[in-house]
Amino acid sequence: MDTAYAAIGDPLGGSQIPQSLAWSTDPRRGTSLLTIMGGHTLAVLDHLAGEIAKVSAVVANLHPEVIVTETGERAVNGAPGQIALAGRLASGGVISVTIQGGSSTAGPDEFFVRLAGTEGALMIRPQSGAYLNWAPFDVVLTLAHWYPGGSPAMNIH
Repeated sequence: MDTAYAAIGDPLGGSQIPQSLAWSTDPRRGTSLLTIMGGHTLAVLDHLAGEIAKVSAVVANLHPEVIVTETGERAVNGAPGQIALAGRLASGGVISVTIQGGSSTAGPDEFFVRLAGTEGALMIRPQSGAYLNWAPFDVVLTLAHWYPGGSPAMNIH
């Protein structure tokens, strides 16, 4: 099984941050895109796809200075805002994860989990475009055309 996971990290990781979260720009405080979104992502993937056996990752801080939204004040930012991970599951499957902080996009590509195997693929997306655990979500199962009883797609709620 191959697994792909993409998520946005708002409000963490972008060029602006709400005043209530300005303290999170100091990575020593423990709340960042890496610790919050990264941790939740790995927990979901471990549950859905199985144990991650090998991993290689890159983190980047594209905004070493951020603007506090309400005040316009500039604040030093030491927390990474981009995460890219590739690895292998204990089962031998390949896994890829991207978490983009401070995304200004809206729509269905903000978050998804896709599990693909030899007999089909399972796509999980929140209906609101938010995070999986904050919104109702759709699960779409697409069976391979050659699989007995296979159909183009079945929506499971």
